[in-house]
Amino acid sequence: MDSRPPALAALRSRVIRAAMENSPDGVLADDAAREAREAAAVVDARHDTKAAWVLGMFHWLRYCALPDGDDLEDYQAAVRFLTPVYDADPEVVPALLRERFEQARKHEGPPPRIP
Repeated sequence: MDSRPPALAALRSRVIRAAMENSPDGVLADDAAREAREAAAVVDARHDTKAAWVLGMFHWLRYCALPDGDDLEDYQAAVRFLTPVYDADPEVVPALLRERFEQARKHEGPPPRIP
């Protein structure tokens, strides 16, 4: 039996739909943000890379869709959630963020920042 919270399943559906339809509408909805907060509050994303991927991709898709200046919190959340995912399987992290992780790791610096 899957013990993951329903909010995480709903968020996963939103992420998949947004990617397949190439439309951020589902991840920008107010109830999507609520689902993300609920899921993040009950999962251990450091050890559950599937949950971390869902949460990280949710925030990454929002970061990509929001106008400059409104996207910083989502970028930071995407980095936070996708860091353990990158450590486990770099290929499932979006290419742009993966490149930033690789650059930061080469220089042994902090997590990537917005340019």
